[in-house]
Amino acid sequence: LALAATAGIAIENARLYEESRRRQEWLRASGEISRQLLDPEAEHSDTLHRIATSVKRLASADVVTIVRPAEDDLSELEVVVATGAAERELVGLHYPKNDSMAWQAMQEGHGVRVEAVDQLPGVYLHLRPYVPVSQAMALPLRGETGPRGAIVAGRITPHTPFTDADLDMAETFAGQAAIALELSDARADQQRLGVLADSWRIEGDLH
Repeated sequence: LALAATAGIAIENARLYEESRRRQEWLRASGEISRQLLDPEAEHSDTLHRIATSVKRLASADVVTIVRPAEDDLSELEVVVATGAAERELVGLHYPKNDSMAWQAMQEGHGVRVEAVDQLPGVYLHLRPYVPVSQAMALPLRGETGPRGAIVAGRITPHTPFTDADLDMAETFAGQAAIALELSDARADQQRLGVLADSWRIEGDLH
């Protein structure tokens, strides 16, 4: 009994150590994303792809997509970035936002985790027609004006579901990525205003 108790403590300590190590990796990735977004020379699309690849690696996912409201139809979501399985087929995909897992996370403002996708009637997961995922989680990208998009990750292996710790760490990462995206967009708006101001000044001088 004493040996079993000692082994139990050792196993729990190993689990906590592994979880702490993974949290440090998530935080490190978040810091790298923030630095890249704040770099005036960084390409916005490259940063979004790096966010997706970071989530895929850290969450041990088989496929990760970033979806945002479609510009030409606000009733739909568009896959702007995909990495992993069927990424070519997923990029550019449009689908109705209502009843989708991504939209649910965006509306509720927190991560959503599903252990058995095929047993979830009434909820649409855009990954399923292209990748036979059995586990999935959706993480909202929320800005000051409301939901900006979502990160959706999926696993094919049915016996390794995303845990609450996975969801918590990924949700924190997504929240920090959303803040960085807000700052990046604000910087881009400021640059556009600067260009417009210069155009108006030149037009005034010519007049």
